[in-house]
Amino acid sequence: MKIEHLRYFISVANTKSINQTAKGLYISQQQLNNILTSLEEEMQLTLLVRTNKGVSLTEDGIEFAKYAEKILTDYLAMQNHFSMKQSAAGKGAQTCHGKCILHIAPSFSVFLGDFVNKFKEIAPNIDLLCMEINNQITGEQMISDHLYLLGYDLTSHITTNAPALFHSIPIGEFEAYVYLNKKSDLAKNDSISLERCSDVVTTTLPFALPASYHLKNINLVSSSIYQHLDAITQNNTVCILAGFLFPKMKSLYPDIIIRPLAEPVFSSCTIVYANSYTLTEADEILIAFLKTYLQNQQLFAKQMFL
Repeated sequence: MKIEHLRYFISVANTKSINQTAKGLYISQQQLNNILTSLEEEMQLTLLVRTNKGVSLTEDGIEFAKYAEKILTDYLAMQNHFSMKQSAAGKGAQTCHGKCILHIAPSFSVFLGDFVNKFKEIAPNIDLLCMEINNQITGEQMISDHLYLLGYDLTSHITTNAPALFHSIPIGEFEAYVYLNKKSDLAKNDSISLERCSDVVTTTLPFALPASYHLKNINLVSSSIYQHLDAITQNNTVCILAGFLFPKMKSLYPDIIIRPLAEPVFSSCTIVYANSYTLTEADEILIAFLKTYLQNQQLFAKQMFL
């Protein structure tokens, strides 16, 4: 049994479709079906019920999926721990002393506790203060010796209006996905177009990906990601957000599922700070850590859910 094969099984368990999972993994349906069959033979269990409409889990399959998720989660956590430790170790994270003040956009706040905890593990002598900011922040409100983790739209707005005053460092690029209720009619589709999203009541965030601003029928604009997730589960709306948020969202809202956009849309996040400010060694360690942390979140989401 391979770790990779457990990931394939979890993906099929989430999508309820061998076809959709095979497409996402860029392998043939036959190859994926053979892997699933080999798992059943190795365990001497029937894990899946296959029909023309898709697949469903047997009772043993549901139990197997729980064990598989735990094994894969622990495996990825081990990888993440050491990759983050190594990314900052070269910059003297263990011995560096200093203080960093980081302002974060609301969509990243779901990772705040985990992020701070992991940073303290690799940089125990750096004091990190994190503060969530309002999406309407302007360049005039930004403090000169603080760092700001922002999405593409807000970064673009601030740096375009005052390009000589701010410096930006790319942290990572991510793909947009549609978050929706599993009972939604749209959930039947393997992928969803932006035009199709416009036909339903849609939620968006001021921090959301640029694609969101092209949608119609927006009924909720808020800085709180949890308000949008509540709207998805209670009002059957949809929301377009970064894919790497999904594992956390799925743990909080089991009825939420995710579908790719028919035409992939990408955005990015950056660290923004005043040009008049010189980064300290502690700042540079934090930035290196942020890049690796975001990469790991995306990897975890891809291997577990996407």
